[in-house]
Amino acid sequence: MCIQAYWDDPATRQIAIVHFQDGWNWEHAYHAQRQLHQMIETVSYPVGVVVRTSDMVNVPTNAISEGRRILSCKHENSRVLVLVTKNMMVRALFTIYNRLHWREPAKQFHIVNSMEDARTCIGERLPVGV
Repeated sequence: MCIQAYWDDPATRQIAIVHFQDGWNWEHAYHAQRQLHQMIETVSYPVGVVVRTSDMVNVPTNAISEGRRILSCKHENSRVLVLVTKNMMVRALFTIYNRLHWREPAKQFHIVNSMEDARTCIGERLPVGV
């Protein structure tokens, strides 16, 4: 599948990763979102979610409207959202999402270049002891 959802560390289940690869479509994205929600339902504490698009080159049509629909349905336990990409077009899209829909900084995506940076970002923002 072009999008995979999995735990960064299955033993701790503190960071969920949604890894987009080239060739994905919105049906794949909605399936991955359902899978992510099922994963988060297995824990009773806040988790960080990493959207990893480092391998992605193209974005399907309707990115603004479909992306908004998906991103507005985040799980209540997903507290820190981090985008990992070096793709400038994807960065620009998420910057637009942040400015239009998530004006409150605590709800915004954090955009970083690497998984190491994503782990650090989440570690700095999740409640202590989680």
